[in-house]
Amino acid sequence: ISLTSIEISSNGTSGTIGAYLDNQGGGTAKSIVLKDATFDDNNKDGVVILSKGQITWTGGSASGNDSGTGAKISNTSASIARTITISSVDFDENTTTGLSVTSLGNITLGGVTADNNGSDGVDLDNCVYSSSTGACTGTGKIVIQSSTINSFNGNGATGLVAYSSGDITVVNVEANENTMYGLNLRNNYTNAAGNISIKTGDKSTFNEVSGNDDNGVNILTNGSVLVSNVIVNENGGNGILVQNTGSADEDAVTINRIKTLTANNASSIVVTTKGEIKLSYVVDYGDGILLDNTASTNGNGVTILRSKVEGVTGGTGLSVVTNGDVILDSMIANKNKIGVSIDNSTGGNATVKVLDTYSENVFSNNTQTGLLIISNGGVSLAGITAEGNGGDGINVSTDGNLVVADATLYRNSGNGMNATASAGATIRFVNAANNGAASNGDGVYIEVASGSDVAISYSAISGNYGDGIAVSGDASPTLFKTSYFGNDINNTGDKNLNIF
Repeated sequence: ISLTSIEISSNGTSGTIGAYLDNQGGGTAKSIVLKDATFDDNNKDGVVILSKGQITWTGGSASGNDSGTGAKISNTSASIARTITISSVDFDENTTTGLSVTSLGNITLGGVTADNNGSDGVDLDNCVYSSSTGACTGTGKIVIQSSTINSFNGNGATGLVAYSSGDITVVNVEANENTMYGLNLRNNYTNAAGNISIKTGDKSTFNEVSGNDDNGVNILTNGSVLVSNVIVNENGGNGILVQNTGSADEDAVTINRIKTLTANNASSIVVTTKGEIKLSYVVDYGDGILLDNTASTNGNGVTILRSKVEGVTGGTGLSVVTNGDVILDSMIANKNKIGVSIDNSTGGNATVKVLDTYSENVFSNNTQTGLLIISNGGVSLAGITAEGNGGDGINVSTDGNLVVADATLYRNSGNGMNATASAGATIRFVNAANNGAASNGDGVYIEVASGSDVAISYSAISGNYGDGIAVSGDASPTLFKTSYFGNDINNTGDKNLNIF
């Protein structure tokens, strides 16, 4: 069947479908090709297409159909997987779903609009789930990609639904103001092995998934995940939720270039996985980020690079829970309840490193602790400013050793630094001043196991409310080129150097 430059519209009899195209009969699979085909304003569905062969539709629309779907397209009767390709077609303002596609093979969309439909904007299914086997019968991939924006806005349910056993790739989309999810992408079925990626064709541009009543981006997969260049604002659930704990290979999750400029109702980003987590270039105002890969049996770690979280007044700006090593590099976490919380204490000797490769790390004006670390392994901190926090500037608890180099700890209401490091502590180039106003806190408090060493050098500890330096566990700490004077500014009997 081939239709070119055809319009079948405004058929108004009750229950009337604009066009019904079916070439499933006979033993040989035949294709269906539509070009510049319009099926608008019909009383029921705009067009129904059924085939055993390939289906291609380029140009046209199926919009404004009164009591049905814009287009229903299926080639699941094929003896082998056949493709469905749709490009430059609009599916807007239909009473139910804009576009419904079911196939055993690849589904490709490009330059598609599905806005203001009564149910989902677009439903794509090439999983074709079998309840008897508990697995997908389809084997194809789903790709939504074009140089122009694919639009799934203002629908009565989800903007874009994609169910597959293969890869799902989404490039250049907006999915805003839908009644459920913006994007709901799933390939976590029993026999599914695909990955999921959301990105743009150009790093300077962004997908937008905002104002949806549930999660903006909802991803369930057994494979790896890439989510890049997405704006998520004012969603009723999380901005982005990723779950791939069913991955047998412990596939990784990569999140980069995400913006939350106005708060979602829950968190900006939630990742639950067995795999390694990499997060970079994320800006979050008001929601918070939760990264959890404690389900890993391989000790996969978490890396956070050049990101900022601010204004999470009811919770933690960035929370990391893992069994693996953590690297935090060039991070800003201000005006939250807790700035950053890292817990890898279930990971044996897993380490925590805070680096200043690109810029200093800033944990300031949080109502409780600026930086909180719980670990059993070594902790190293470099290039940190922790100022004006309502609790401690830095709070570290580890069974390993602690190394701090280049930290400014100023005007925190608790201790400038409160550290328990059983294996010892080495402190260099630390400036701690005017800490402890709310709790008679110390400039630097360090507790180590008996027999472990404390060494402090090239540091200045002065003008704190409690002790300047307080050391427990090492009867003779090493101090080199370090000044500690003018502490106990509230005259309560504290010491400049207190060893106990």
